[in-house]
Amino acid sequence: MPTMEITTMVGCPLMCTFCPQDLLKKQYGKDSEKYLSLANYKSMLAKIPNHVRIDFSGMAEPWANDDATDMLEHTLERGYRIAIYTTLYGITVPDSERIVALILRHADQVMDLCLHLPDIHMNMRGFKSSEEYRQVLRNFLQLGTTERFPSHRFSVMTMDKSGDIHP
Repeated sequence: MPTMEITTMVGCPLMCTFCPQDLLKKQYGKDSEKYLSLANYKSMLAKIPNHVRIDFSGMAEPWANDDATDMLEHTLERGYRIAIYTTLYGITVPDSERIVALILRHADQVMDLCLHLPDIHMNMRGFKSSEEYRQVLRNFLQLGTTERFPSHRFSVMTMDKSGDIHP
């Protein structure tokens, strides 16, 4: 399936040990806009054929960009199939409820939802645990167990070879 991977920002606050962020930032240069604007996203999406799957992933956490949920909603409303790869960074509890509702409303268009969790060795150096993060995580994990969203399209992972999740 043809796929367009969306990077919603240059750089990433999570500073994962395995990610080549420094090389990516050098390619864009210092004068580049850091965040993809919703207007630019809509303009870009209008040029992509509808049979192309849109992946919210890229080389940065999609929701580090405050417009990511609006981009997701716009994409789903236009009928595109999507995949989401997220650490949940930047997602508030109300935003998580909105995202989950969008996913449930457009479940047939969501091909993959993968949560990238912090591992026991803290390879996601910019991760900060909080009660809000834990509630957002609970909201997404609950989505993964509902019959309204296919379980084979929901996964969780770490990038550590042990697969052990941070407590």
